[in-house]
Amino acid sequence: MVDGIFNGFRINKQNSVPVYTNAPVQAKSGHFERSPQTDTVSLSNKQPMSKKTKIILTLGGIATAVIGAVLATKGYRSYKISNGLKQIEKKFLKIQENMPEVQKTFNEVFLRNDITEKEALEILNRYKEVEKIAVTGTKEEYIQAVFNEAKQNFGFKDSKFKLKLVDGKVSKNGITLGGALPLAQKVEISPNISLKNILGTMHHEMRHMKQHFYAVNYDPQAYIFTLTTRNNNIEGLSKEELEEVLDDCLKDIREGLNLKCFDRNNIPKEQIQYAQKCLEACKTYVDGHTDINAYYNNFKEVDARYAGGLIDKLFHGKILGVNK
Repeated sequence: MVDGIFNGFRINKQNSVPVYTNAPVQAKSGHFERSPQTDTVSLSNKQPMSKKTKIILTLGGIATAVIGAVLATKGYRSYKISNGLKQIEKKFLKIQENMPEVQKTFNEVFLRNDITEKEALEILNRYKEVEKIAVTGTKEEYIQAVFNEAKQNFGFKDSKFKLKLVDGKVSKNGITLGGALPLAQKVEISPNISLKNILGTMHHEMRHMKQHFYAVNYDPQAYIFTLTTRNNNIEGLSKEELEEVLDDCLKDIREGLNLKCFDRNNIPKEQIQYAQKCLEACKTYVDGHTDINAYYNNFKEVDARYAGGLIDKLFHGKILGVNK
């Protein structure tokens, strides 16, 4: 069972898997023969069938069984989808009963204060359609749909960074479920993540992208020096070579965020102090596989867990795994 998930890291305990067995079916024995008066098949112990007749009947029985199994599977899937969609409609009607709370949650998660109740309802209805994909589509399609919606709501609709499905790194400290990599122009999510943790994890990582957006606009040089020197070996580089590397990294981030330039005017006035905290957190950031405690208590991680937890609470009624 999953014991705990910390900001993109999941700590596992050994799972026990139940084994199910099917008892053998007892079949009746006997010979089959065709009546000369009709096309019906009757059970008889008088005369054995010809080898050809046995083959035909056997193949017919197999075909009937296969077709029956296929139809049963399709019927069950159709029922499961129909029931799943009904449950989603029911859940979102319940959420919609408290629109002031929905509005407040969206403003806090997306770092805005201008989402009206009408816009909150529009966003909520879009999430409802996204949730339906979890029932009608594949997990990969659902993850992409959540990414697209979160990207738009965080203000990155025109940004060029992409979603990548990447198996998470495993260490004694846990498993990486996601990551935000502005230098690489991507957000990563593990394809092995459980369905129930996708919403919270995606908003957790997208909150990180917003943190990076504010930090780089607050002080581009300090931000890029911190990220570049932490992730690259710069020993032996001359001052000119280092400046060239830093400039190239800034260009990559600016392209990924689709910005003409970095400027504090890109940060809402009420978020200036928040942006400064994000920059300081970048300077002290430690990877969770290196130091789980320093990582867990870093401002960026505390803040991202808060955002992902709000989404979990709104849509699942409780805070889940990665956002504990």
